[in-house]
Amino acid sequence: MNNKSNNLVIASSTENMFFASRIAKLLSIDDSVVEFKTFADSDVYRRITQSLRGKDAFAIATYQPPIPLRHYEMLVLLDAIKRNSANSITAVLPFYWGSRQDRKTKRGEPITAAMIAETLTIAGAERLVTMDLHSSQIQAVVKSFDNLTALPVFARFINENFDASQLVIVAPDAGGVQRALYIKNHVQAADFAIIYKSRPEPNVARALDITGFVDGKTAIIVDDILDTGGTLSKAVELLFKKGARQVKAFVTHALLSGKAFELVEDLDIELYTTNTVFHEHKPKQLKTFDVTPIFAEVIACIHEGRTTSNLFHPETVSNVYEKFGLETNPS
Repeated sequence: MNNKSNNLVIASSTENMFFASRIAKLLSIDDSVVEFKTFADSDVYRRITQSLRGKDAFAIATYQPPIPLRHYEMLVLLDAIKRNSANSITAVLPFYWGSRQDRKTKRGEPITAAMIAETLTIAGAERLVTMDLHSSQIQAVVKSFDNLTALPVFARFINENFDASQLVIVAPDAGGVQRALYIKNHVQAADFAIIYKSRPEPNVARALDITGFVDGKTAIIVDDILDTGGTLSKAVELLFKKGARQVKAFVTHALLSGKAFELVEDLDIELYTTNTVFHEHKPKQLKTFDVTPIFAEVIACIHEGRTTSNLFHPETVSNVYEKFGLETNPS
């Protein structure tokens, strides 16, 4: 960072500041700018402890149930930043909650993903930053929206650690085809397959069949969200039934809701995710990529008026990690 970093502020909306603190450390700036309090009735208090006049503020909200409280905390923080005369305000949600409710399929349903964006902007955010949106069309709700991706990190790791000729890249459903195709296009010797499934109700998935050749191959499932684990377990079951030799899954956001922890531990797979979601305890086979360098770089780019295009390709993303002195390998 150049001397412009004096006008850059990182603020966490929650006291669980692992993600924000990591980004601030990479950018060599202080993240201790928010005073946290919770009132007896559970209402929250967020106070900015330094002047923000003329500064670019980045408010970071990480996923941690209960989501309604997390969102309220973020709105309170954004309002505090707005009322302290920041030059610009960017809301950073590593995992964009509500993203799966992106359209109306039945009369009377909300479009929660749009509502989240609208309320963030009303509270003061002029720009939103997230990673691997479930549905990219949500970006249209806000004028400035950066949808980062962990796929370049996944692609680089797969190329460096597996024999591509023995792989088949698998989309776990029709909605995940573009994500899986990104990996396939960067792991060109691999085959490609799509699982067709039905979802009779939320959080319930039924794998139906698969198109593509998986017999004797190592199957690489690529997805954006692991919530209850239903989609993943059905996909793994079907892949082994069709003759897959091994199964590995790469999922950006591992929410691990409900009984997903136990379900995942019972699966005979390798599972890779990112640290967009924090887990004090995690399944034994879960390995985690640190994506804070990508967020640190996009924050620096926005602050300095530089392009963010170098954050969408495996080769150039590796340069970002090298810039911060970090490896792209999971831990």
